[in-house]
Amino acid sequence: MSSNVTLTLSEELYQRAEHFARQRRQSITIALADYLEAHLPPSQETLRTLPLSPDPLVAREQRVYRHLHPQLWQRYRNQYVALYEGELVDHDSDKVALFARIDTRYPNQFVLMRRVTEQPERELRFPSLRAVERPL
Repeated sequence: MSSNVTLTLSEELYQRAEHFARQRRQSITIALADYLEAHLPPSQETLRTLPLSPDPLVAREQRVYRHLHPQLWQRYRNQYVALYEGELVDHDSDKVALFARIDTRYPNQFVLMRRVTEQPERELRFPSLRAVERPL
């Protein structure tokens, strides 16, 4: 569900928002919505279901990966894919080769690289630890 909101910004703040959106090649509306989603505290439901990255760029690429996962699974099953600025930019079955190309093409930029598995997210389980006091 979405809501339309009218927001009054100072000219200086609007210029900063416009610059922020241009850097991400997004409309101001989408850029500000992404920023708010990444920086506002998550809802209790979100906390229970999805871990959020504190970095908005990482969070955006993770959302894009989850959104594209069905198509990626059909086309790139068990390969590694690279997502940059919301788009698939490369893929390879060799993780090291993919990393080398991505590092060359996008130096000092965040590029999400993931192996396309049947489920978009891995479930990690940790056994609980119990402290046992040993006699001296």
